[in-house]
Amino acid sequence: MSVGFAINHDMKKIVIIIEYFGEAWPEWIELFFLSCRKNPSINWLIHTDCPCDQYSYPNITFSKMTWESYKRHISDRLQITFNPNNNYKLCDIRPALGFVWEKDIASYDFYGYGDIDLIYGNLRAFLTNSVLQYNVISTHEWCFSGHLSLFKNESWIRNSFRDFSNWRQIFESQTHFRFDEDYYFRVFVKPNRFSKSHFSLIIRLLDLINPLRAKYRKLYMKEQFTTPLVPGLWEELPVKHSHTWFWRDGAITNKDNGSREFMYLHFMNFASARYMDSSYGEYAPWSSLKSVVNLNQFEAEKGFCISLDGFSKF
Repeated sequence: MSVGFAINHDMKKIVIIIEYFGEAWPEWIELFFLSCRKNPSINWLIHTDCPCDQYSYPNITFSKMTWESYKRHISDRLQITFNPNNNYKLCDIRPALGFVWEKDIASYDFYGYGDIDLIYGNLRAFLTNSVLQYNVISTHEWCFSGHLSLFKNESWIRNSFRDFSNWRQIFESQTHFRFDEDYYFRVFVKPNRFSKSHFSLIIRLLDLINPLRAKYRKLYMKEQFTTPLVPGLWEELPVKHSHTWFWRDGAITNKDNGSREFMYLHFMNFASARYMDSSYGEYAPWSSLKSVVNLNQFEAEKGFCISLDGFSKF
């Protein structure tokens, strides 16, 4: 299998790797694909056991395989026994995806990993040339974001997961460790237990002692406020997170932040209460809905709203 599309060669080439297994797509998947399609200069490589023959997009490559064959491929490539009983464990192996699929992503300047419970805005408005000078790009400032992080496609980064001494045990364990977010971040930022005021000075001193580690510090980590209903404030303001979002012409905005565009909307907490702030209730807003998507694809092309009531037309 080869991955490659006609892209503007003045831009850094980016591919986002998605691993999704479960034999059935979520109800909103065509809206997710629509937001991908509206980012034509960025490509997606999706490994899945879900039906995909009916979908054809110039910047999305589907790699169809069974869950068992996927686990065998990961095991063979990493020389481990990868046999999780829950596909949520896929999050933990994301830091190794650059190595696992390095032949398929060879033509790209950056690769990334991410989720499908989101709708992309105009990614290139945020992934500017100045941002793409960094080795790692995260949409969180405190860890690598599991819903979207990008990495420069260089051998040392593709293999950097090996710098964490227990990576084999983590990958082979049935436990979900959030390795893609918390632990993998520690490979690049050491030590991680200093106050913010002392952090930059300590990092500079460590880099002077060992200049070869300096490349691990070239990180762009800026909170993009993509995920409503999480614990914490919104943009450091004492206001509740916006519950109503809009996608139109490839741009994401919301009801409470005016015309400000966001990189994407990660609506995880609308669909699941796993990480939702308990102050918003015990159950996810969509858990009681009969239907999450309340518009057809023709209507969606004109723009749509994402709220506690699901997806709807304006």
